[in-house]
Amino acid sequence: GGSSGGSAITVATGMSLASLGTDTRASIRVPPALCGVVGYKATFGLVPYTGIVGVDNTIDPGGPMARTVGDAALTLEVIAGKDPLDPRQGDVPVQQYTEALGQGVSGLRIGLLTEGFGTALSEDDVDESVRKAINIFGELGAETTEVSIPNHREAGSILGGLMGEGATAYIQSNGMGYHWPGLYNPGLTASLGKARRAQANDFPDTVKLILLMGTYMAETYHGRMYAKAQNQRPGLRAAYDRALAEGDILALPTTPMKA
Repeated sequence: GGSSGGSAITVATGMSLASLGTDTRASIRVPPALCGVVGYKATFGLVPYTGIVGVDNTIDPGGPMARTVGDAALTLEVIAGKDPLDPRQGDVPVQQYTEALGQGVSGLRIGLLTEGFGTALSEDDVDESVRKAINIFGELGAETTEVSIPNHREAGSILGGLMGEGATAYIQSNGMGYHWPGLYNPGLTASLGKARRAQANDFPDTVKLILLMGTYMAETYHGRMYAKAQNQRPGLRAAYDRALAEGDILALPTTPMKA
């Protein structure tokens, strides 16, 4: 289900109580959905990224996976917070996340995201199962309404413009990058730098595809597409913020198809 698939599998098979994932393109959300466990993509910067080889420092967040919501909340309490060695964080307000458990959903406002259902890849039984689950929340006291965010259908294209070129630049700089304050890990960057040259064929096909795409974009468009994609982000984020001002949660299938 993505680059954090191994993390989800260790939890699903009982090898670990909890594990960590990183989410540039849903890799904290899709692997748990396909493995039947809980994944929680934390707010960007809530979990320090120190020591993680990422894809793009402007969009990578870390977060927990666990067998239950309670275990995920407990793990988040442990890993969330300010790390002075991570320059990406800014202010990091943290909570005792386990205290929110068991309070019920009465009065919770849930918006069913119209654009998350009935897509070209959607399977009818998946859409139906998600709607049935949301109906249960309604029976428990939550308020459910349909919400539309037309920009949602464009999000994948914006991310594609960021991910290919951003990931390629990051890997070509040996997982470290340049021009940012914080902790640099010389051992990690040296190991990755040597390995990617000596064992590049061991990269998964998806990583090879991203590197080929990112290299092509950089050499053909000279950063123009990456810049255009970054400039589209504020409008996309504002569209979600407007919807979340009307409700507490946006609900949709994590994956439109079964595993």
